[in-house]
Amino acid sequence: MIGTLAVSQLAPLEYRAALDAAMPFLMPDKSIVARCAIPELQREVSQRLQAKPADTQVEAALWVEPLVQSWESDLVELDRSLLPGSQLIVIASLPLARLIPERRSWSGDPLCTHLGGLGKLIQTLERANFTPQEKFGFHAPLTAGLNSLSRTLDRLGRLDLADRLGFAARLRYTTAGLFLGLSTVALLVARKVTT
Repeated sequence: MIGTLAVSQLAPLEYRAALDAAMPFLMPDKSIVARCAIPELQREVSQRLQAKPADTQVEAALWVEPLVQSWESDLVELDRSLLPGSQLIVIASLPLARLIPERRSWSGDPLCTHLGGLGKLIQTLERANFTPQEKFGFHAPLTAGLNSLSRTLDRLGRLDLADRLGFAARLRYTTAGLFLGLSTVALLVARKVTT
């Protein structure tokens, strides 16, 4: 349940926001399987949902942080556990996530932190009969720029403008389309094609 972790154990905001955004796709009445190899993110996943064992057929899957070493075999296992028409929700760090201080100490080598990793994942999903439906990025570049400018104006004593820019940054926290690759974390929703 949300709120069971101490503040010092919480994942960075980008990951928490992506997990929160994934929850409507993982409705409580669905049977769900979750796969996450990063302990710092596994705690966040466990707060939000009760997953089924990986050997059962499910209606949805949450895949957090596909790793270079195991992503292809993980995808095969997830594909086997998903019923036709089910949704696969992927949360992945993008190259700019390497700038997040907390992220640097985590174990594993995430696939999508490498240039072209997200594109490779999407192409492989399509070949495995998954249709991408939604793609979102969290902590977009415009957000970072507006936050930086807001902090500068705050130090200069222009609290009126700093507050407005801070609010504008929060409104632009997510992105899609061309700027998705410049975000720090991506959320991808794909549906398994019925055969």
